[in-house]
Amino acid sequence: MDDINSAVEILIQSSNILFILMGAIMVLAMHAGFAFLEVGTVRQKNQVNALVKIIAERARFYPMLIGAFFTVGVVYPFFEGIVWNGNFGFQDWLEATFGAGFHDFAGSVVVALLGLRNGRYRGGRLVAFAPSNIPLLALGAWILTIGWFGFNVMSAQTMDGISGLVAVNTLMAMVGGIVTSLFVGKNDPGFIHNGPLAGLVAVCAGSDLMHPVGALVTGGNCGRTVCVAVYLYAE
Repeated sequence: MDDINSAVEILIQSSNILFILMGAIMVLAMHAGFAFLEVGTVRQKNQVNALVKIIAERARFYPMLIGAFFTVGVVYPFFEGIVWNGNFGFQDWLEATFGAGFHDFAGSVVVALLGLRNGRYRGGRLVAFAPSNIPLLALGAWILTIGWFGFNVMSAQTMDGISGLVAVNTLMAMVGGIVTSLFVGKNDPGFIHNGPLAGLVAVCAGSDLMHPVGALVTGGNCGRTVCVAVYLYAE
Protein backbone atom coordinates (compact mmCIF):
# COMPACT_ATOMS: atom_id res chain seq x y z
CA MET A 1 0.00 0.00 0.00
CA ASP A 2 2.86 2.36 0.82
CA ASP A 3 4.41 1.65 -2.58
CA ILE A 4 1.15 2.58 -4.31
CA ASN A 5 0.83 5.82 -2.33
CA SER A 6 4.45 6.68 -3.09
CA ALA A 7 3.93 6.02 -6.80
CA VAL A 8 0.80 8.18 -6.85
CA GLU A 9 2.62 10.99 -5.05
CA ILE A 10 5.49 10.83 -7.53
CA LEU A 11 3.03 10.87 -10.42
CA ILE A 12 1.26 13.94 -9.00
CA GLN A 13 4.55 15.78 -8.46
CA SER A 14 5.79 14.91 -11.94
CA SER A 15 2.50 16.05 -13.48
CA ASN A 16 2.67 19.37 -11.65
CA ILE A 17 6.25 19.90 -12.81
CA LEU A 18 5.27 19.14 -16.40
CA PHE A 19 2.29 21.49 -16.10
CA ILE A 20 4.45 24.35 -14.86
CA LEU A 21 7.06 23.62 -17.53
CA MET A 22 4.50 23.68 -20.36
CA GLY A 23 3.03 26.90 -19.06
CA ALA A 24 6.49 28.45 -18.73
CA ILE A 25 7.27 27.53 -22.34
CA MET A 26 4.07 29.25 -23.49
CA VAL A 27 4.87 32.35 -21.43
CA LEU A 28 8.44 32.37 -22.76
CA ALA A 29 7.02 32.28 -26.30
CA MET A 30 5.16 35.48 -25.46
CA HIS A 31 8.50 37.28 -25.71
CA ALA A 32 8.46 36.49 -29.41
CA GLY A 33 4.91 37.82 -29.53
CA PHE A 34 5.90 41.10 -27.89
CA ALA A 35 8.90 41.40 -30.18
CA PHE A 36 6.85 40.96 -33.37
CA LEU A 37 4.03 43.17 -32.06
CA GLU A 38 6.41 46.00 -31.27
CA VAL A 39 8.46 45.64 -34.46
CA GLY A 40 5.22 45.93 -36.42
CA THR A 41 4.02 48.88 -34.33
CA VAL A 42 7.07 51.15 -34.11
CA ARG A 43 8.35 53.35 -36.90
CA GLN A 44 10.55 51.56 -39.42
CA LYS A 45 13.70 53.41 -38.33
CA ASN A 46 13.34 51.89 -34.85
CA GLN A 47 12.52 48.31 -35.82
CA VAL A 48 15.98 46.92 -35.10
CA ASN A 49 16.11 48.61 -31.71
CA ALA A 50 12.65 47.31 -30.85
CA LEU A 51 13.62 43.77 -31.82
CA VAL A 52 16.91 43.75 -29.92
CA LYS A 53 15.93 45.83 -26.90
CA ILE A 54 12.14 45.49 -26.93
CA ILE A 55 11.58 49.03 -25.68
CA ALA A 56 9.14 50.19 -28.36
CA GLU A 57 10.28 53.82 -28.51
CA ARG A 58 9.60 54.35 -24.81
CA ALA A 59 13.13 55.10 -23.59
CA ARG A 60 16.83 54.78 -24.30
CA PHE A 61 18.35 51.36 -23.73
CA TYR A 62 20.46 51.86 -20.58
CA PRO A 63 17.88 53.86 -18.59
CA MET A 64 15.35 51.20 -19.57
CA LEU A 65 17.77 48.50 -18.44
CA ILE A 66 18.18 50.17 -15.06
CA GLY A 67 14.41 50.61 -14.78
CA ALA A 68 13.83 46.96 -15.69
CA PHE A 69 16.36 45.84 -13.05
CA PHE A 70 14.61 47.97 -10.41
CA THR A 71 11.16 46.76 -11.49
CA VAL A 72 12.06 43.07 -11.51
CA GLY A 73 14.23 43.21 -8.41
CA VAL A 74 12.15 45.52 -6.21
CA VAL A 75 8.74 46.53 -7.55
CA TYR A 76 7.47 43.11 -8.65
CA PRO A 77 8.57 41.23 -5.51
CA PHE A 78 7.14 43.98 -3.30
CA PHE A 79 3.66 44.10 -4.86
CA GLU A 80 3.46 40.38 -5.62
CA GLY A 81 4.42 39.66 -2.02
CA ILE A 82 1.68 41.95 -0.75
CA VAL A 83 -1.06 40.55 -3.01
CA TRP A 84 -0.13 36.88 -3.38
CA ASN A 85 1.86 36.14 -0.24
CA GLY A 86 0.06 38.34 2.28
CA ASN A 87 3.15 40.35 3.22
CA PHE A 88 2.89 43.37 5.55
CA GLY A 89 -0.67 42.45 6.52
CA PHE A 90 -2.23 44.47 3.68
CA GLN A 91 -4.58 41.69 2.61
CA ASP A 92 -5.60 41.09 6.22
CA TRP A 93 -6.39 44.79 6.58
CA LEU A 94 -8.52 44.76 3.44
CA GLU A 95 -10.43 41.71 4.62
CA ALA A 96 -10.99 43.22 8.06
CA THR A 97 -12.02 46.60 6.65
CA PHE A 98 -13.95 45.71 3.51
CA GLY A 99 -14.76 42.03 3.98
CA ALA A 100 -12.57 40.81 1.12
CA GLY A 101 -8.96 40.94 0.06
CA PHE A 102 -7.51 42.17 -3.23
CA HIS A 103 -7.96 39.39 -5.79
CA ASP A 104 -5.67 39.21 -8.81
CA PHE A 105 -5.54 35.62 -10.06
CA ALA A 106 -3.07 35.96 -12.94
CA GLY A 107 -1.77 39.51 -12.69
CA SER A 108 -3.92 42.15 -14.36
CA VAL A 109 -2.59 44.70 -11.87
CA VAL A 110 0.32 42.97 -10.16
CA VAL A 111 2.15 42.09 -13.38
CA ALA A 112 0.97 44.47 -16.12
CA LEU A 113 3.13 47.62 -16.12
CA LEU A 114 3.79 49.87 -19.11
CA GLY A 115 4.97 53.38 -19.88
CA LEU A 116 4.33 55.91 -22.60
CA ARG A 117 6.18 55.77 -25.89
CA ASN A 118 8.74 58.53 -26.36
CA GLY A 119 7.41 61.34 -28.52
CA ARG A 120 3.79 60.19 -28.43
CA TYR A 121 2.67 63.42 -26.72
CA ARG A 122 3.69 66.85 -27.92
CA GLY A 123 2.09 69.99 -26.56
CA GLY A 124 -0.41 67.87 -24.66
CA ARG A 125 -1.70 66.21 -27.85
CA LEU A 126 -1.30 62.63 -29.01
CA VAL A 127 0.98 62.09 -31.99
CA ALA A 128 -0.19 58.96 -33.79
CA PHE A 129 2.43 56.67 -35.33
CA ALA A 130 1.02 54.41 -38.02
CA PRO A 131 2.08 50.75 -37.69
CA SER A 132 5.09 50.07 -39.88
CA ASN A 133 4.36 46.40 -40.60
CA ILE A 134 0.84 45.01 -40.20
CA PRO A 135 1.75 41.32 -40.83
CA LEU A 136 4.37 41.36 -38.07
CA LEU A 137 1.98 43.20 -35.75
CA ALA A 138 -0.69 40.56 -36.42
CA LEU A 139 1.76 37.69 -35.94
CA GLY A 140 2.87 39.11 -32.61
CA ALA A 141 -0.71 39.60 -31.44
CA TRP A 142 -1.64 36.00 -32.21
CA ILE A 143 1.47 34.57 -30.56
CA LEU A 144 0.61 36.60 -27.47
CA THR A 145 -2.99 35.41 -27.57
CA ILE A 146 -1.90 31.76 -27.57
CA GLY A 147 0.63 32.40 -24.83
CA TRP A 148 -2.01 34.09 -22.70
CA PHE A 149 -3.84 30.80 -22.24
CA GLY A 150 -0.67 29.40 -20.70
CA PHE A 151 -0.20 32.58 -18.67
CA ASN A 152 -3.70 32.47 -17.17
CA VAL A 153 -4.29 28.74 -16.83
CA MET A 154 -0.76 28.11 -15.50
CA SER A 155 -1.44 30.52 -12.66
CA ALA A 156 -3.24 27.63 -10.96
CA GLN A 157 0.32 26.23 -10.42
CA THR A 158 -0.85 22.65 -9.90
CA MET A 159 -2.80 20.15 -11.98
CA ASP A 160 -5.56 19.79 -9.39
CA GLY A 161 -6.01 23.57 -9.43
CA ILE A 162 -6.67 23.79 -13.17
CA SER A 163 -9.99 25.46 -13.97
CA GLY A 164 -11.71 25.22 -17.32
CA LEU A 165 -13.44 28.47 -16.38
CA VAL A 166 -10.12 30.31 -16.61
CA ALA A 167 -9.56 29.06 -20.15
CA VAL A 168 -13.13 29.89 -21.21
CA ASN A 169 -12.98 33.37 -19.71
CA THR A 170 -9.64 34.01 -21.41
CA LEU A 171 -11.21 33.08 -24.73
CA MET A 172 -14.34 35.16 -24.13
CA ALA A 173 -12.34 38.26 -23.16
CA MET A 174 -10.29 37.89 -26.34
CA VAL A 175 -13.45 37.60 -28.44
CA GLY A 176 -15.00 40.64 -26.78
CA GLY A 177 -11.90 42.71 -27.45
CA ILE A 178 -11.83 41.67 -31.09
CA VAL A 179 -15.49 42.44 -31.75
CA THR A 180 -15.57 45.90 -30.19
CA SER A 181 -12.22 47.00 -31.60
CA LEU A 182 -13.38 45.84 -35.02
CA PHE A 183 -16.41 48.11 -34.99
CA VAL A 184 -15.22 51.02 -32.86
CA GLY A 185 -11.82 51.00 -34.55
CA LYS A 186 -13.47 51.07 -37.97
CA ASN A 187 -11.60 48.00 -39.27
CA ASP A 188 -8.21 49.51 -38.45
CA PRO A 189 -5.78 46.54 -38.20
CA GLY A 190 -3.81 48.17 -35.40
CA PHE A 191 -6.94 48.39 -33.24
CA ILE A 192 -8.21 44.95 -34.26
CA HIS A 193 -5.02 43.26 -33.06
CA ASN A 194 -4.51 45.34 -29.92
CA GLY A 195 -8.15 45.19 -28.81
CA PRO A 196 -8.07 41.49 -27.85
CA LEU A 197 -4.76 41.99 -26.02
CA ALA A 198 -6.41 44.69 -23.90
CA GLY A 199 -9.22 42.27 -23.09
CA LEU A 200 -6.74 39.54 -22.17
CA VAL A 201 -4.87 41.83 -19.79
CA ALA A 202 -8.08 42.92 -18.10
CA VAL A 203 -9.48 39.43 -17.54
CA CYS A 204 -6.36 38.06 -15.83
CA ALA A 205 -7.40 39.24 -12.37
CA GLY A 206 -10.85 37.66 -12.26
CA SER A 207 -10.54 34.87 -14.83
CA ASP A 208 -11.07 32.26 -12.10
CA LEU A 209 -14.22 33.91 -10.75
CA MET A 210 -16.07 35.71 -13.55
CA HIS A 211 -19.00 34.38 -15.51
CA PRO A 212 -18.06 33.90 -19.19
CA VAL A 213 -20.55 36.59 -20.18
CA GLY A 214 -18.86 38.94 -17.74
CA ALA A 215 -15.50 38.09 -19.30
CA LEU A 216 -16.95 38.82 -22.74
CA VAL A 217 -18.23 42.21 -21.57
CA THR A 218 -14.94 43.00 -19.83
CA GLY A 219 -12.92 42.19 -22.93
CA GLY A 220 -15.33 44.12 -25.11
CA ASN A 221 -15.16 47.18 -22.91
CA CYS A 222 -11.35 47.14 -22.94
CA GLY A 223 -11.21 46.67 -26.70
CA ARG A 224 -13.51 49.65 -27.05
CA THR A 225 -11.47 51.68 -24.56
CA VAL A 226 -8.29 51.20 -26.58
CA CYS A 227 -9.93 52.76 -29.63
CA VAL A 228 -11.81 55.52 -27.84
CA ALA A 229 -8.77 56.57 -25.83
CA VAL A 230 -6.71 57.07 -28.98
CA TYR A 231 -9.53 59.01 -30.67
CA LEU A 232 -10.02 61.26 -27.63
CA TYR A 233 -6.34 62.03 -27.16
CA ALA A 234 -5.95 62.67 -30.87
CA GLU A 235 -8.65 65.31 -30.65
